Amino acid sequence: MSLYKATFALRPELEEEEKNSTVKEVQDFVVSQNGKIENVESGIQKFAFEVDKTNKGFFVSIVFEVDASKVHGIHQFLIKKRDIIRAMLTRQEIHLKNKDKGGKKDE
Repeated sequence: MSLYKATFALRPELEEEEKNSTVKEVQDFVVSQNGKIENVESGIQKFAFEVDKTNKGFFVSIVFEVDASKVHGIHQFLIKKRDIIRAMLTRQEIHLKNKDKGGKKDE
C-alpha cells in the first residue's frame, strides 16, 4: 500500500454539521476501499482566483494509506460530491525516522 494525500475544498457556506458530515463520508469511503486514515487537517483559505463564484473555501487534507488500484475510485468519489468544489490527490513519500544519510538503519 502507498501513502496518498487528498486535498479538497468544500463550499464555504456549508454549516459546520454539513462540513463534518462530508469529511466523514470521504473518510468512510477511503476505509471502505481498505484504506487507513493517517491524518486529517482542515481550515478556511482564500483561493488564488474565483471558483464557482466564491473566493474562499473550507479546505480539508486527508493523508491515508491505500492500494494504488483504489486511487482512481477515490478521486472519482471526491469530484462527484456536490459539496466539494475542487479536489486533488497526490502520492506522498514515506520518510523513515530511523534512516541515516547512507540509507542504513540506525541501531
